[in-house]
Amino acid sequence: MSISLKPIVFFLISSLALIFVSLKAAEVGDASLAVEWLDSDEWDLIADASDLLDMDGGAAKKQGPTSEAHLPESRPDISSPDIPSFESHEYSHFFREEGYPIVLDPVRSAMLSALVISPVVKVTKKMGDRVRKGELLIELEATTFAAAYEKARAALAKAQTELVAKRELFKDRIASTFEVKEAEAAVASALADVASTKKSLSDTKILAPYDGKVVSLFVEEAELPHSHNNRNENREMIELIDDQTLVGKMLLPSSLIMTMHVGDLVRIRVKETGKTVETAIKRIGAAIDPSSATVKVEVEIDNREGQLLAGMSGVAVIEPPQQQAGRKEVSMLTKDSYSSDTWWDGELERLDRGFDADAALEEKDDER
Repeated sequence: MSISLKPIVFFLISSLALIFVSLKAAEVGDASLAVEWLDSDEWDLIADASDLLDMDGGAAKKQGPTSEAHLPESRPDISSPDIPSFESHEYSHFFREEGYPIVLDPVRSAMLSALVISPVVKVTKKMGDRVRKGELLIELEATTFAAAYEKARAALAKAQTELVAKRELFKDRIASTFEVKEAEAAVASALADVASTKKSLSDTKILAPYDGKVVSLFVEEAELPHSHNNRNENREMIELIDDQTLVGKMLLPSSLIMTMHVGDLVRIRVKETGKTVETAIKRIGAAIDPSSATVKVEVEIDNREGQLLAGMSGVAVIEPPQQQAGRKEVSMLTKDSYSSDTWWDGELERLDRGFDADAALEEKDDER
């Protein structure tokens, strides 16, 4: 019985071509260009192997990709500056200019709920209203809690009177030590009841914990605020944020962890307003997320004038230390021609167009 070698040879040729393409894809970083960038020697090796399938010889080679018509006229050079790499200056400058996505969150936020269950009698603020620390937001029905507090205070007064009487009787050797200690315990219990009922009474008023704005309101007047799933569970009533300071949060590649530092300049282009805000790196995460190879970075923006809203987003451009050093060198070279303010304004405009400190220095050297 004869065994055909064609299937086996075809399998070997296919495997060889796949290996070449895979290696070239890993080299150039693009699988779609890998076939075009195969070397002529690699094509020849594949074609020579395919000759084994041609019984007449030479046919496969004539039709193979080794002919001049099949080879690309000019294969791109991998090291060409038109193909940026992570290590090249052109790529790093492009990536900084494009920036990183950033989201602005409030420095503090809270979802407030009542610690007691009682109908709502007053709502003083609505969505978007600004509030001050300690200001009344929501008031609940307090009649029952006020009565319980007064009852506890009366019980305390009675316990204190009994304690005084027991101590006098103890001096006259009429009351025992046990009776005095029992009266003291009654006073302590009454004090606890007073503190508990007083706290419950104060919980009928929901006050602003800090200056901020009302984001959402979840109750209305005359409504009983309890959870829909459990009547004994408190329900969220109002959402409050402190937006006088906004925290910009972004995820940066872990490869930047050794080049960025707290205090580095950050320029944020806010998407909603189109304005640019300058700030600095405030915090850098203590750990890298291994699944995404990113690290958390935060900046803080002074928003006391209220020009920005929490939830806005934009693009952040981080100016690396070496570019800041370049700014200083260029400043020294141009200090005779420009004032510090004029020069800085000009450099900000150049940064918007893609400023390169190294190129500026080279240009200055050429002028010399």
